[in-house]
Amino acid sequence: MPGRPDHDHLVIDPRPDTNIRLEFSHEPRPGIDPGGTFSLPLENVTGRFVYDNGTVTMRDVEFQSFGAPVQLESGMVRVEDSGRFRLGVTGVWARDFRLDVRLRAIMPPVMAKFAQRFDEGTPLSTIKGNLGLN
Repeated sequence: MPGRPDHDHLVIDPRPDTNIRLEFSHEPRPGIDPGGTFSLPLENVTGRFVYDNGTVTMRDVEFQSFGAPVQLESGMVRVEDSGRFRLGVTGVWARDFRLDVRLRAIMPPVMAKFAQRFDEGTPLSTIKGNLGLN
């Protein structure tokens, strides 16, 4: 309608065998982080994703990440035109999750150094909690 702002709304219910590759980058910080562009593959994605004017809400999401099954009860992500984002997820559950060199390669250095303490060649049997990133 003329004079009113656009309202964008899209509902996505992935079909079986849907795969997603998230790509993100972070700015270099001299002496701290070399920055770069990274890819995070998500395989066999199911659940419901609703895009509403720049915010994506998620519900009952399941996928495989680096071979580990992951579930999310609910969450939201907002990505700005600049690439900055805010992610909040509740009810995260993962099984047989490895904090190996492949995953640490896409983490900021401080996070990767912390995660390295947990990588002894064996997966973490179960991870449960909530997650927030921005």
